[in-house]
Amino acid sequence: RGKISLVKSDMKVLITGLGSIGQRHARCLRRKYGNGIEIHGYRSRRLRQIIHDDLTMTEGDPAAEYGIIEHRDLDSALEADPQAVFITNPPDLHVDTALRAAKCGCHLFIEKPVAQSLNGLDELIRVVDDGELVCLVGQQFRFHPFTSAFKRTIDANTLGEISSAEFIFKEYLPGMHPYEDYRLSHASHEERGGGVILSLNHYLDIICLLFGDPLEVVCFGGQNGNLGIEAEDTAAILLNYRKENGRLCTVTVLLDFIKRPRQMEWHLTAERGSLFADFQDNVLRRTDHGEGRTSEETDLVGFERNSMFMDEHAEFFGMISGEDVDERLPGLVESKGVLDLTLKIRESMQAKRIINVSR
Repeated sequence: RGKISLVKSDMKVLITGLGSIGQRHARCLRRKYGNGIEIHGYRSRRLRQIIHDDLTMTEGDPAAEYGIIEHRDLDSALEADPQAVFITNPPDLHVDTALRAAKCGCHLFIEKPVAQSLNGLDELIRVVDDGELVCLVGQQFRFHPFTSAFKRTIDANTLGEISSAEFIFKEYLPGMHPYEDYRLSHASHEERGGGVILSLNHYLDIICLLFGDPLEVVCFGGQNGNLGIEAEDTAAILLNYRKENGRLCTVTVLLDFIKRPRQMEWHLTAERGSLFADFQDNVLRRTDHGEGRTSEETDLVGFERNSMFMDEHAEFFGMISGEDVDERLPGLVESKGVLDLTLKIRESMQAKRIINVSR
């Protein structure tokens, strides 16, 4: 299918789904590339909802709002010959949609989670590899400055041996997309890729990025609240890692769809200090008890969430055009591994037992 030039006005992309995340990608593409990109869209529900950055909604036509050429079915959208396809429909449709696009020679950007099960992923990997296509999975938090700070600290061992870490993400499900009935969304239905474990799969991706594959996992949770959804709304996850000295490092993940207001925090405890990130207040605190106690605080004043999505786009199009880019986003094989771990965590919760992890 060839390379995309980022300087000529010949970029043609297709977005398959214009819900919240599909519209965010459309806004960011327009903001970054202006009219130098031709955006096509395929959506089945055709709702008259323009969803804004703050997740408020106004009535209107998103295709007209973002200058999107709209198609009524996927076949006609693919006949428009897009060079790249953004897979932004519900997770249970990801693999089938991606396969159809890849078989047409399209490069792929698949939103997280890559799928709701492992079914079909090996075939998709084969088609992408045979076609020498670029396929990345959207994990925007890999571009967050706090992620970079945690990874530098862990990789450089600047605080000494790590004993434990905690990752907390809690947000009230009905408030995530207040413009729709949350009970009808895919997040509320396990078979469609919902539930708090798979819906918040991007935090497990970050843990795999920072710590690698765990030795074993155990999860407790379920439908602990009264949301009335057909999937788990709460999960407490423990992941054990064996360090080179034989001792364990335990990573705890606390997820729920219940808490108000939203809470997102990362904690790292090490031999000589600690690292703490509060994503609500955009504050990073580093304490070092080494030679003289030091404490540093970083405040991300003016940080824009959309910058992470535009960084994703730059990497994706850069790889397609053959540029030398800083590759941060996972491909299909890595994302399949994270999904496999995610499903093992759900299995542990349902079976109420520890699961040994082996890739």
